[in-house]
Amino acid sequence: MRPAGPEIIWRASKADLTELIYALVESQALGAGLDIKSVSEILQQAFGIHIANIYATYEDIRLRKKNRTPFMDSLKTALIRRIDNDDLYAP
Repeated sequence: MRPAGPEIIWRASKADLTELIYALVESQALGAGLDIKSVSEILQQAFGIHIANIYATYEDIRLRKKNRTPFMDSLKTALIRRIDNDDLYAP
């Protein structure tokens, strides 16, 4: 069951969500002791997406040669762009 409120749909790739899940677990941003499976299940349900085998998806990410975390990098770039834009209009 999804939480009440506006529907949130994951629009990025399953690999992108996998990057996010692993980053949240490794950083303990959601609390210590959480594992990949439990965080994955919660976020898949919340975002309305199914990752058939998150461990295989992670293995594909781990084996990337050029850039292992393009989604995480794009999040940082987007946030910096937002901050810089807000700085332009700050009082």
